[in-house]
Amino acid sequence: MKVEHRVIVLSVLLGIFVWIIDAVLDAFVFYEAPFLQLLITDVPAHEIYIRSMIMLIMVVSGIVASRYLAARNQAEESLRQSVERYRNVCDLTSDWIYSIRVNADESLDLEWTAGAVAGITGYTPTEIDDMGGWSAAIHPDDSIAVDGRVVLIS
Repeated sequence: MKVEHRVIVLSVLLGIFVWIIDAVLDAFVFYEAPFLQLLITDVPAHEIYIRSMIMLIMVVSGIVASRYLAARNQAEESLRQSVERYRNVCDLTSDWIYSIRVNADESLDLEWTAGAVAGITGYTPTEIDDMGGWSAAIHPDDSIAVDGRVVLIS
């Protein structure tokens, strides 16, 4: 049984439990009638109304919670699939792929990197970070062209 269905069943069972507890309280505190009579056969009209409203609130709450859980499970599954696709792309690429964030002060931060970083640069991503970032891996002859492209990005 799906989690969403369990939540609805649980809410119905909780509503029935509250109905029974209310009948017990009525039998021992408020009325002098027997418990089973107040539970099933001779229930006062206002008690039927109160118990029905409680049952309705429990069932509606269960339905709302089950829809929330269904939406959350769907979002988690979509995220799992997206991460799997991303990993496949990163694992299969023979190029260096990366994402850079341009900050408000126009400085650049490397968000992530994948692919053949070591094969292209001769350095691992950790070594590049230790040298001061990805700009340290740029050959001096290429720095003017890279600087021009960085201006275009920002």
